[in-house]
This record gives sequence, C-alpha cells and structure tokens, in this order.
Amino acid sequence: MAPPATCQRCGTRLDQFAPEGMCTRCLLRMGLAASPRDEPQSVDGGVVAVSSSPSANAANQPIHFGDYELIEEIGHGGMGLVYQARQLSLGRVVALKLLLRGPYSSPELLRRFRREAQIAAGLRHPGIVAVYEVGEVEGQAYIAMEYVSGRSLAKTISDCGLRILRDLPVG
Repeated sequence: MAPPATCQRCGTRLDQFAPEGMCTRCLLRMGLAASPRDEPQSVDGGVVAVSSSPSANAANQPIHFGDYELIEEIGHGGMGLVYQARQLSLGRVVALKLLLRGPYSSPELLRRFRREAQIAAGLRHPGIVAVYEVGEVEGQAYIAMEYVSGRSLAKTISDCGLRILRDLPVG
C-alpha cells in the first residue's frame, strides 16, 4: 500500500481530491498572493498579487481581497482560513473567513459555508460574533464577521484541556 500523499509545500496529508499536489491551505495562500519577486499589481475584483504572507511582503504592500485588506492570518480549520482584515469602505477591522478550496469548492461545500453564515447571522448573543457580509471575489467565497481581539477559543480550550479532562466524572 502506497503512503498517503502529502503537500509539497507544508507536508500536510492530502485528501483524494487535492489538486496540484498541495493542500487547500497552501493553494489558497498561493491564490491570494504571488511570489515576493513579483511586482504588486491590481486585478479586477480587488486582489493584489504580493508575497504569501501579508507581513513578509517585500514591497511592504498589503494584500487586498475585494473591499478588504488582509492584515494577518488568525486561524484556520477544516473549512476555511480566517484573517484579521480591514474593510476599506467602512474603515473597520473584521474577521474574514475564506473558504479553503476557493473556486474548487463543491456546490455542497459552498452551500454549507453559506448556510453557516445564514445561521450565524440570525443569532444575537454577546458571546456570538456578528456576521457583517457574505460574498465572493473571483470565485473565492468569504464571510466577514465582527473581529474580537484576544485569545482564540481553540487556544483557550487547548490551554485548559487537560484540566477539563481531569475534572470529567468517571463512570
């Protein structure tokens, strides 16, 4: 039996649908940014081609995605990458979730992504971030949400995870 394929950039195990021998996270980063030796250039739809990391951009140019300027990656999961971003038209900082597979997403994955946004947009609670916008730029689906600074829920859970497991009742 052949060993599972891994991403040629980051070494992540690939699923059977991974195009180009790279994981969806690396493909998305490549789609949002070009090589650092490239000159920044605007593209219809607002994407600017620059280096793969907003802070490592050789020309110190921000990465633009539609009406948003990407500041830094703040999280990722099985469905998407989340960036801290500035919404240019309103001058506010948001959390911008991008669907990992971008234009390669299946209709079912796009439906689930949009459904997640619809459900979250209908909820009102101090512990739930507000959804500002759902959209698509050049085939890349996104959800713009309220940005909350501080530790992520995943970090908080991992930091106290052992204590939670220790305190679980047995039996």
